[in-house]
Amino acid sequence: MNFKKYHLILLSVFSGILLSLAWFEWGSGIVLFIAFLPLLFIENYLDKTKHKYMSVNAFIDVRNQNYHINKKWPGRRLDFKSLMNTLINIGEINRAFAYNTYVEEGAKKFRSVLHHLGYEPQYKKIDKDTWYSWDVRIAVDIVNLNKTSNTLVLGSSSRSMAPIIEWAIYQGIKVIVLGCGINSELKSVCDHWIEIPEDMLEDETIK
Repeated sequence: MNFKKYHLILLSVFSGILLSLAWFEWGSGIVLFIAFLPLLFIENYLDKTKHKYMSVNAFIDVRNQNYHINKKWPGRRLDFKSLMNTLINIGEINRAFAYNTYVEEGAKKFRSVLHHLGYEPQYKKIDKDTWYSWDVRIAVDIVNLNKTSNTLVLGSSSRSMAPIIEWAIYQGIKVIVLGCGINSELKSVCDHWIEIPEDMLEDETIK
């Protein structure tokens, strides 16, 4: 059932009127009982639709996640379509960033796929066998976008992200860490964490 905001307001007003009537001498327990029914309905409705009121900014460190996934499941990679479905189930997506590096221009096709799925690819070209950390850039983006959503999903298992998680929570933002091999320190500071399951990976037949 699709209720608009004014429907909920009307139900609240109706409940308030009945509650006020129950205090008169001619009021009865039945009136009081009926008065609470709209409130119970509103509570149930809001509980079922609470994800719709969660505005989500997602920051996914692609290389970090594929590194940890490959350690746990050799040769496997994250399925970004499945990941996006998980993000959508959490709340309304405001922005979803996917951070990665590349050596050859062959990554252009993959960036196009990410963009089509709803991500904003953030790529940096590096030399072969060079490690590049996105931690600082992700932290800066989180700070710059902290007023644009009420929920942050961090796709990183790096313990160095713990301070920015604590900062975001201090700002009143709900923080969910979604990753593979999530560091115990991250688990202790975030509001909720989700360990990537095997069914969130690309099919083994996909090379």
